[in-house]
Amino acid sequence: TLKLWSAKRKLTRMLVKIMKYFKIKEFTCKCCGKIPAEAQKKVTTLVDNLLDPAREVLGYPIYVNSGYRCEKNNERVGGVRNSQHRLGEAADLHCKDNKALIEVIKQIGDFDQLIIYRTFVHVSYRSFERNRRMIIDKTTGSVSYLVDYDIYEK
Repeated sequence: TLKLWSAKRKLTRMLVKIMKYFKIKEFTCKCCGKIPAEAQKKVTTLVDNLLDPAREVLGYPIYVNSGYRCEKNNERVGGVRNSQHRLGEAADLHCKDNKALIEVIKQIGDFDQLIIYRTFVHVSYRSFERNRRMIIDKTTGSVSYLVDYDIYEK
């Protein structure tokens, strides 16, 4: 029965994506310590589609600076009113090689926004809308879009 249970668990993992390298608590609001159920679903989708695959390729940890933000926290950090952080669709990240993280996210390709800052990377994923694949480099001021895995400047 242990083998059967193990096989069922393996099949379930293949059918239902789960957060392999991240915990939901890493994405809770830094202000109130909460994350609404709907935002948790979107965070899980972000992780399953972008962050876990990136972590798998990189082979080393990716750290979450900011995940879900309540309205108060979003205002406190200067976030825009319609921030994807408010929905659980975005995370600010860093790792030992942010440039490698950026390249891996580009290779994965299905992201909404990839915003490059000097010390961290913002990445977002929309579950129920087409992802724009927009790349904004705040260090240079450039904006581009990833189209069929080639980058076209705007």
